Amino acid sequence: MPLIMDQPKAKPFRFLDLLPKIRQRIYEHVLVSQAPIEIHEASRQRRSSVSRGTPVETPGRISALLRTNKQIRREAAPLFFSQNTFVIPWGFPNLGVRWLDYLAPHHRRILRDVRFCYGDGAFWTIYDARTALSSLRLALERSGALSDLKEMTLWVPVCEFSVHTWKELHGREDAEWVSMDGTMPFDKGVAKKL
Repeated sequence: MPLIMDQPKAKPFRFLDLLPKIRQRIYEHVLVSQAPIEIHEASRQRRSSVSRGTPVETPGRISALLRTNKQIRREAAPLFFSQNTFVIPWGFPNLGVRWLDYLAPHHRRILRDVRFCYGDGAFWTIYDARTALSSLRLALERSGALSDLKEMTLWVPVCEFSVHTWKELHGREDAEWVSMDGTMPFDKGVAKKL
């Protein structure tokens, strides 16, 4: 019976030896989410490295992939930031401003869809929502982040009745997303699986 030591050593799999086209397909599969990605306050022990040590965190598999090494981060981060919808479900507007401030400018420039929720729920009127959006835009202007966000639309939810979390708005006919330029039904652009 041959000894284990006599067997040839398996060659390690090197992800970066894959063709860039194949790596991009893997990044798409792992990083592009049908459901909105919630941004949360990071605990003191864990910090996300979605971008420059930001004080907020994203789901573990995403952070882990983007922290693997500089080359993977350079290849994968643009896809992550440009193809996903981000929801900041509480801490309006401070958490959102902090998250956007800490993103590298080149990542802010490619963001397309960031949605802010007031508290954990929604505003009751479109007027209140647009007032909050104006405050958010002003805070982003003061921080210097607004100039990088020309391609992005900021959204907040509106619902006639009180809800406890933004996810409770799913499927409600009286819920909608509001931007400075218009409105859309809540479920548009929000994945079926919340």
